[in-house]
Amino acid sequence: MTPNESAKYPKHYASKFRVYRGANYNFVAPASVIVPFDTVDFDVLNEFDEAVTYTFTPNEAGFYLLSAFVEIIAFPVGAVAQLFIVDETVGPTRSLTTFENQSNLAHRQTLTTTVIAQILAGNIYSVRFNCTANVVLRGLMDYNGFSMVRVG
Repeated sequence: MTPNESAKYPKHYASKFRVYRGANYNFVAPASVIVPFDTVDFDVLNEFDEAVTYTFTPNEAGFYLLSAFVEIIAFPVGAVAQLFIVDETVGPTRSLTTFENQSNLAHRQTLTTTVIAQILAGNIYSVRFNCTANVVLRGLMDYNGFSMVRVG
């Protein structure tokens, strides 16, 4: 990268992470839980807490692209599940996906949610999951994750 090109991409654009759940997670209904993403693929500025709170706290305000997904191993007939990204500091849901199994068979189901949001430095963000039935969220990187990149 030339000096002119590097001037176009200031250091604050380096903010990015990708985390996932390393093992299956047994969800007990009814509840709204922070998905415990406990394994870091990368975290450039150390902004994600994978050990205690499972939350993202940005060092700088800006525009961020946040994305999350989980796979339910056996989604029961008639169950309803939600996956959402939440600003835990002030409370509003930033992104929400809802799915209801209206088929006559339990099956695997992937829920995804993505949002571009203006985020304040120091606010705390999480991925929350709830479901009307007890389910198992599949572990390992290909089946769940939470990622972020600062875009402006």
